Amino acid sequence: MSSAKKVGILIFEDVELLDFAGPYEVFSIAGTLGRGLLARPLTIADRAPVRTSNGLIVQPDYLLDEAPHFDILLIPGGNGTRRELHNEATLDWIRSAAEEAEFLLSVCTGSLLIAKAGLAKNKRLTTHASAFDELRAIATESQIIEGARVVDNGDLIVSAGISAGIDMAFYFLQREFGHPLATDVALQMEYDWKPHGLAG
Repeated sequence: MSSAKKVGILIFEDVELLDFAGPYEVFSIAGTLGRGLLARPLTIADRAPVRTSNGLIVQPDYLLDEAPHFDILLIPGGNGTRRELHNEATLDWIRSAAEEAEFLLSVCTGSLLIAKAGLAKNKRLTTHASAFDELRAIATESQIIEGARVVDNGDLIVSAGISAGIDMAFYFLQREFGHPLATDVALQMEYDWKPHGLAG
């Protein structure tokens, strides 16, 4: 049986494309270069297909009630998070999947969903620069960090907006699988990754 870590990425209507596509690319290439450390990331949604905030149509790998166990769960953001804050099926699935996962990651306003699901008590959070007031209103028992690109709580890692998700994915990759693999992935992507000073 494969020991590769399974990565699940929740997507939804009006999800921000780069929020999930950036980390997807990082983890996908890491799975190829890392010789079985990571499985190909899989996407999950409550419907199929899903239209991103800029109109791209994406076919998820699984619907919520079909999704397998994931070791690493990523929650992206986007305008659609505001709708999902009131979607009990999505929130219930996040709670259940996060309980089984070893690590929970979020990008941008994905942290609003994590907080709404009750998974951020006494945690340090960040989000897109435009959404701090929304996050404070939801995450009343969390410490809100402004100005940090990545915030590390151990088993919960969150990032600032949109492109910060790529840096968060590299940060996680380096922390859990080592600097050499993260460097190899950055070289393959031709991405100017700066490994120090990201985490707040």
